[in-house]
Amino acid sequence: LSLDGGKKVATNNLILTARQKEIMRAVAKGNTDAQIACDLCISIWTVRSHLADIFSHLDAKNRAHAVARFLVLELCQVPLYDLF
Repeated sequence: LSLDGGKKVATNNLILTARQKEIMRAVAKGNTDAQIACDLCISIWTVRSHLADIFSHLDAKNRAHAVARFLVLELCQVPLYDLF
């Protein structure tokens, strides 16, 4: 999959862990690091550590960029018959 300037991003399920995907879903909803930490019963530092790893995996510059890339990757996982 080519995103932003022709850079390639892996589209397999292994690019993010289940926990990282859970955190990205919360980020996509607009939750703050503190809200995510509270909801997932983890420290804010753990959330930030996960986000740093996620940004690196997705080659994202910020939260909005990470959300955009994450949503594209998630859509790539949906079989076409689930879209209609």
